[in-house]
Amino acid sequence: MYSTRAVLFGGGGAEDEVPTAGPTTRVREQYTKAKEAMLTHIPEAPWWIVEAVDKKRARLNCITHLLHQIPYQTVHHEAVVLPPRVHNPEYHRGPILKEMYVPVVY
Repeated sequence: MYSTRAVLFGGGGAEDEVPTAGPTTRVREQYTKAKEAMLTHIPEAPWWIVEAVDKKRARLNCITHLLHQIPYQTVHHEAVVLPPRVHNPEYHRGPILKEMYVPVVY
């Protein structure tokens, strides 16, 4: 098993701006070199770059990609046999508070 690392890069951030000449340029170059050295991709611990201009899509793409890295196999199992259901005519389910429901967003 290996660990997976991901980096989110969004648009409009400091890394997208064109630096001016001077000390800022040197600092930016040092930062870029350090970032590139950090993103060393090895089979045991790969790095994945996630373009994140749209954060919601970036997260969904990242989740989908990571889930596709897992080698899923069909698990064969015996069929479950349930006993007959016992009905209790004296039991009545009470009302459920609306605060307990998860909001419908999509």
